[in-house]
This record gives sequence, structure tokens and C-alpha cells, in this order.
Amino acid sequence: MHGGQCFIVEIVLPAILDDDGRRMTFAAGVKKIRTRFGLSTGQLARVCRVSRRTVEGWEQGRPLGETAFELLHAYLARQRRLAERVRKRRRQFK
Repeated sequence: MHGGQCFIVEIVLPAILDDDGRRMTFAAGVKKIRTRFGLSTGQLARVCRVSRRTVEGWEQGRPLGETAFELLHAYLARQRRLAERVRKRRRQFK
């Protein structure tokens, strides 16, 4: 502190939620994402541009770097958009 001033800084970290909307540990969340999309650790590693051992480390609780998180987030966003397009097309043919 300088001159009796105190600053409060809020840091917002990304969270992975389970099917009921509860926050998961990051390790459990990464594994759930990987298995839900049917990816091996090697495939997820390629998506995030890291090694397979790095993905294994995330699933054991090691931190995820910012760049890898952004790549994982982008992958999930692409998958969500693809799923939405498939649902729309299915509705058109019913």
C-alpha cells in the first residue's frame, strides 16, 4: 500500500460447468470435454497445439495456459455452431 490506499482487483477466471450448471474442477472439466467430443488426449493436444502429456497434465490438475485455453474455447465454439447447423437442417427435413 502506498499513502494508505488499498485497491481491490477482481480476477475472473473461466469455469467449466457440469450438466447441472455447477462449477467443475478444471481437471475434471477438461476430461469431460474431451470425452464428450470423443477425442483422445492426442487429438485434444492437436486442437490446443500442445503435447499429449500436457493434456494429461491438465487432466491431473496442472494449469492450462492462456493460449491453449483460447484454442480450446475456439474449438468448442466451432463445435457448438456445427451442432446448431445440424439441428436446423434436421428441422427443415421433418
